[in-house]
Amino acid sequence: LLKFLARIVDKFGTQLGSGFQNSVAIAQKLLKSASAAVREESLLMLSSYVSVCTRDRFSSQAQEAALKLAERASRDKVEGVRRAAARLIAAIGFAGGQGLFLNGTAGFE
Repeated sequence: LLKFLARIVDKFGTQLGSGFQNSVAIAQKLLKSASAAVREESLLMLSSYVSVCTRDRFSSQAQEAALKLAERASRDKVEGVRRAAARLIAAIGFAGGQGLFLNGTAGFE
């Protein structure tokens, strides 16, 4: 199912509307799964959304949430999950990286 969602996103892109926020919520739930394959596919699905949904008004908030998920997943025991987390971070960077600058401040006070 997650591969199917990723392919739909690859084909239709921004025509999906506000599915980006929903995909972040789905990925948050699935990252708690005991199955490494489910955790990996949820991150790959989220990276597909990140790469195409750059002009959504909620994209920076969703990218910030996706970055937090990738950070947590980068410490996973399974190499495939860590690789998917790295791909998600790369997708955030290629999409413009609004989520890299948390709250628009880039970490500076």
